[in-house]
Amino acid sequence: MGPYVTIIIFVSVSLLMWLLLRASLRKPVMTKEGNQLLRYSTRFSVVGYLLMVFATLFGVVLAFNMVMTLKQILIGEAIILVIIPLAVWLVLFILKSTVEFNDEEVVSHGLFRSARHMKWSQVTNVNYGRFSSALSLRSDVVKISVNMYLVGFPTFVEVMKSRLPLESYREAITTMQSSRR
Repeated sequence: MGPYVTIIIFVSVSLLMWLLLRASLRKPVMTKEGNQLLRYSTRFSVVGYLLMVFATLFGVVLAFNMVMTLKQILIGEAIILVIIPLAVWLVLFILKSTVEFNDEEVVSHGLFRSARHMKWSQVTNVNYGRFSSALSLRSDVVKISVNMYLVGFPTFVEVMKSRLPLESYREAITTMQSSRR
């Protein structure tokens, strides 16, 4: 892989992350019940769709190239068999992962799990994961993660600050702010 490919990948990923962070600054969607809904930007799912298109095109090129050895064909098929399921998982995860909140509770919906409910009064601790870029709200029974790339994340943080005592989230906010610099 030449230096130009590395530069292109680095610039592309940086641009995507910048766009996603900008999208998260928008206001959250209001539901019929009056709750605020955080969800990933549709820009995330575009990456999954692009990966599916890439894998399909790669498969077509592989199918029509008759000068390849068996080893090259197996490697190409392995790449396709890895990329397509990951891309489908990415799209489904983005479409199904949401966080709903109001002044009373937070509800997290995931791809392969039932909804997790937590009242603000039950939150005992809030942590921020630098690698996951998510706030983790913990109670004695439940843990809910809220990723900073969800659209409306700053609004969630403001509501969290108004509903929880400072001691429960101070370190998480400090860690989050220092990792953004």
